Amino acid sequence: VRIGLDCTMRLLHLCPLVVLGACVTAWAATPTQVMQWRSGLIELDQGWVEHDGDNLQWSRPDLDESQWNAVDLDDMGPAQAGWHWYRQHVNLGPDHTEVRLLVAGGAGTYELYVNGVRAPGPRLRSSLMVTRPVEIVFPLSEDSGDFHIALRTHVPAGYAAWHLPQFTNVTIGLPTAIDYERQALESQRTYSLAPSICMNVLLYLAGIGSLALYVVQRKREYLFLGSY
Repeated sequence: VRIGLDCTMRLLHLCPLVVLGACVTAWAATPTQVMQWRSGLIELDQGWVEHDGDNLQWSRPDLDESQWNAVDLDDMGPAQAGWHWYRQHVNLGPDHTEVRLLVAGGAGTYELYVNGVRAPGPRLRSSLMVTRPVEIVFPLSEDSGDFHIALRTHVPAGYAAWHLPQFTNVTIGLPTAIDYERQALESQRTYSLAPSICMNVLLYLAGIGSLALYVVQRKREYLFLGSY
């Protein structure tokens, strides 16, 4: 009985060490960032860091981001005028070296840098040339599957006055899945404009009708109404 009690006491003393060892092993095996795939896609709206101002050195992959602010692109509200940079580090591993990045953002309000290199496509524009968010797909290629994504943005005061979001969607994924996602977002954006388009077409036809009445009857009211 005494031998059994001694063994039990020794096991009780060893239990905390065993538990601590298991926790350390589990922590070491846990990746720094767990990417959740959904039908070949990964939502990247969350987990960004932001810094006000403009400095092209902020596109470097080895940049120290410890003083940057954590933000979620899908929870920033209307775009704020001025210069802002946004960064995120995505490690997909060597099994995903050829992927696509889908960005739905205000056209003319941002540039994309991947691993320190500016991606071809969107450029910053003057306030008269920016438009509401549209979908753009960027091909990404890296042997290690490690991507440092940086968005250099400048929101003109005119765009900010519209109270539109600067970014509505950022997704990374496999080429086919990203193409389907782009088509879905494009359709959703187009369908939301359908009522406004129909109303403007009706007003345009009414204006032509009023101008036609002016030509026939020469009443200034029809001219003013048609012009309006």
